[in-house]
Amino acid sequence: MGDSKQAADLQDLFEKLLINMRKPRKLQSCCESGIEDLKSSYQGQELMGMSEHTVRIPNRQQYQVVSHCGVTVRPWDMCLITPNKVAMTVDKLRNIHEVQFITVTQSQLVLGRKFQLQHGCIVYKCAVSPTGDKLYIINYWQHKLLILARDGTLLATFTDQELRGREGVHVTPAGQVLVCGGLSHTILQVDWEGRNKLAILATGRDGVVYP
Repeated sequence: MGDSKQAADLQDLFEKLLINMRKPRKLQSCCESGIEDLKSSYQGQELMGMSEHTVRIPNRQQYQVVSHCGVTVRPWDMCLITPNKVAMTVDKLRNIHEVQFITVTQSQLVLGRKFQLQHGCIVYKCAVSPTGDKLYIINYWQHKLLILARDGTLLATFTDQELRGREGVHVTPAGQVLVCGGLSHTILQVDWEGRNKLAILATGRDGVVYP
C-alpha cells in the first residue's frame, strides 16, 4: 500500500513538472537531462532541472520556472555538493570538457567558477541506495538496470519493454528507484530490489522527451 501511494505522489509531481518546466515560451523544448533536490536554507526545499544548454529552478508550490540560466553546451548531469550548490558536467565530444558550479541564492541561479578538463567528463548514470548497500548502474547499450552489492556482486538485473536506451537512474531518500528510458521516452519506478516495476510515472504522451 505504501509503495502504491508513493508511486501516485511521484506521478503527480512529474505531471506538474512536465506542464510547467517548459515555460517561459523560449524554453518550450524541454528535454530534461538531470534534476536535483536542493536543501536550500532560503526557502525550504527547491528543485533544479537541466536540459539543452539551460538550467531551471521551479518553485515548490506550482512547479513554475522562477529562474533559469544558460551554459556553454549541453549539461549531462549534476551532483549536489552543498545544500544550495551543484557541480554540473558540461561536455561536447571533442573540444569542451568542463565542470560548472551553480549556486541558488534567493531562488535565483548564479553561475560560479568552472574548471576545464583535458578528457571527456560524462558517464552513464548510477545511484546509491540510502543505506549505502546497493548500487544501481545503467547499462545503456543493453537496456538494463544492474543492481550490485557494495563488493560488486550482481544482485539483480532489471529489463522492461517500456525502457530503451536507459539514460538515468535516481534513488530518493525514501528508497524509491526511478529509471528513465531515453529512447522510449519513459520514466518508471521499480522496487528497491530492482526486480519489479511499480508504476509508469510519465511517457512521451505526457511530454517526456529523452528523460
